[in-house]
Amino acid sequence: MHPEEKWLYGKVTKAFKPGEEGRVTLEDESEYKITAKKSSECVICDEEQLVPQENLVKMNNLNEPVILHNLRARFKGDKIYTYIGNILIAVNPFKMLPIYTPEILEKYKDGGSRN
Repeated sequence: MHPEEKWLYGKVTKAFKPGEEGRVTLEDESEYKITAKKSSECVICDEEQLVPQENLVKMNNLNEPVILHNLRARFKGDKIYTYIGNILIAVNPFKMLPIYTPEILEKYKDGGSRN
């Protein structure tokens, strides 16, 4: 777990088991040392789970790190709405975005046609 972001995707550069030290390269190419204590909190993730989805319920393995990764990616791309099943999640709904076109409003009206 990252001290500021909690969960971040990283590729293992020094293999480790729970209780051992390791190393990962984060998305921004920075190196991050995994302490022996924190290594037991790491979660193995299939790279396919890291592809942003419109409806998170379509993901095969829905867990906290995958949800947070997806929401972080959507937030950075100004895609503030997503679904988990029939629950609509709004990330940073107070940011002014030019997204409220008639087509977008219709898409989300009454839980309308979701991707």
